[in-house]
Amino acid sequence: MARPRIALISNPKSTGNLAQLPRIRAFCAEHPDIFHYEVEQASQIVEAMRTIARIDPAVLAINGGDGTVQAVLTELHNGGHFGAAAPPVAVLPSGKTNLIALDLGAQGDPVDALDKLLG
Repeated sequence: MARPRIALISNPKSTGNLAQLPRIRAFCAEHPDIFHYEVEQASQIVEAMRTIARIDPAVLAINGGDGTVQAVLTELHNGGHFGAAAPPVAVLPSGKTNLIALDLGAQGDPVDALDKLLG
């Protein structure tokens, strides 16, 4: 099996995902280059990162609000799952406010953002 280009970690309970997640799931199902992992609570992020590290993606994309982004980045930094070779991180424009995504310039539709990541 080829290495997925993108590992996407989504929080289905994020306010912005309530409407968008069905579209994101459908998009991921059509693109085998995306490995999609959903977490509903912060305690699941450790296992998600272990799994994602094993598939060794080229990019780690985060689909959730600020809390999800912070929890994933904290685990990425502190967990040591990727050793010294952590993948680049992309934050999708989702979540209720998602100030982190806005600060990074991520705006618009999260499915369009995923499509751009596939290049």
